[in-house]
Amino acid sequence: MLNKLKSLLQNKVKHKNKQYQEAYIENSTDITAQTIIVADDQFKTLVFSKDNITATKSITVKKIASLSIIEGDDQGFKLSIGSSRINIGRRKTNELPLKDINSSRLHAYILFQNCKHVLFDASSLNGTFLNEEKITEVALNHGDIFKIGNTRILYETVCI
Repeated sequence: MLNKLKSLLQNKVKHKNKQYQEAYIENSTDITAQTIIVADDQFKTLVFSKDNITATKSITVKKIASLSIIEGDDQGFKLSIGSSRINIGRRKTNELPLKDINSSRLHAYILFQNCKHVLFDASSLNGTFLNEEKITEVALNHGDIFKIGNTRILYETVCI
């Protein structure tokens, strides 16, 4: 079993079973005996056991949600998101950069925690709002609209 996992990681693969997604090696790193990378069919990620194996720092993950700007300077922009951190604000290097002058350079960010996307305010000057309530941290649900400055963003989950 361990050799099969090593083989999957060392080559770009597409598993016959559709529950697995492509994996590839960009930069090798050792996974210690204490480390477990876990995911399932819902999130289209590989599942690995503990023993020392060479793994990837980058695994292609199926996008599981989207952010659509429905009001503001960037209206019409849509971003598919997975389990990676999403930074939102005026900084051009953010995953979701905004032109809105009422947003901070790093205004808010989204993390994937416990199988949910969680929106965090990044101590912004004008705050982050969900349903007209100022938030510091909130788990997002399908159809939620949050506001950053004058920009309204729709969060939608993707049916898998």
